[in-house]
Amino acid sequence: MEYHDKLIFQNAGSFIPDSIEEVIRHNSPQDYYRNLFLAGAMVNLNMIETTGNGIQKIFSIQRDRFFPMPTYNISDEKHTEVIIHGKLINENYTYQLYSHPELTLEDVIALDRIQKKQEISDDALNRLRSLKMVKGRSASLEIAGAEKPDGLTNKDYKQMILNLLAEKGSVQREDIEKLLVPLLPRDLSMTKRQKKISNLITELSYKEGKIKNVSSSDKYSEWTLMM
Repeated sequence: MEYHDKLIFQNAGSFIPDSIEEVIRHNSPQDYYRNLFLAGAMVNLNMIETTGNGIQKIFSIQRDRFFPMPTYNISDEKHTEVIIHGKLINENYTYQLYSHPELTLEDVIALDRIQKKQEISDDALNRLRSLKMVKGRSASLEIAGAEKPDGLTNKDYKQMILNLLAEKGSVQREDIEKLLVPLLPRDLSMTKRQKKISNLITELSYKEGKIKNVSSSDKYSEWTLMM
């Protein structure tokens, strides 16, 4: 089911692995499939990349976008549901992900569970406390950084654009917006956020000469690093 802010996938069957954490930790194919022939056929027809790594991949994609982790409901033995979130839940979560690129995927999942008011293990909580990323008692945990969620500077935003181009080679304007919009100050309207992004791109291209538009269309620009 598709909504403006999320995708929901449902399956009339139980979740085969023991837990999401086990899937993330091992990132290997399962020992058992309900229909091994179907799984093999989907691999051979390039409908999926390979068996066993899809769950970790979507978690990694969400992390790279600073978005919430997928939410799994696997408590019902006859029903499995996963929600892929398309908008922020807590901007402090996004801020912490940007500030701590060294976090493991397990750390990010634990932080995500806090923003969703879900329980986490004592080990995971101690790990986040040691990084000073959470505050409050166990019954009322909050993600730290609420006082300064918009502490990023124009220099930080520009460097993020440059890092994105270095990673991808070339990107369109919408790719830059997907990266920066969640990180811009919360008191800015969407129109002002888009205007700020335009100003950042202009400064990087025309004033600093670090990026260039390789598309002949201004409307559908495609940006790369200057060589």
